[in-house]
Amino acid sequence: QKATAPLVQTNEEKFYGYFWRSQVREINGKKYPSVQGRGAGGQLIFIFPSVDLVVVTTAHNQGMGTMLKELPEKMIPLFN
Repeated sequence: QKATAPLVQTNEEKFYGYFWRSQVREINGKKYPSVQGRGAGGQLIFIFPSVDLVVVTTAHNQGMGTMLKELPEKMIPLFN
């Protein structure tokens, strides 16, 4: 818990601490807290405790914006 605890608020909905990011995503009107480990070019770990889901990606992309936005929106409905 301490390793993934939010220590710094980076904007109104995102937090950071101990190399982990946390955020609540709203998908289809429901809120899903997540913990994220992010590496360069698409190396990502997403943990969604409320649906017992862990998603790991290995990729080589310039930037991660599209994957960060689309991964939760596409994966959570499949497991919820």
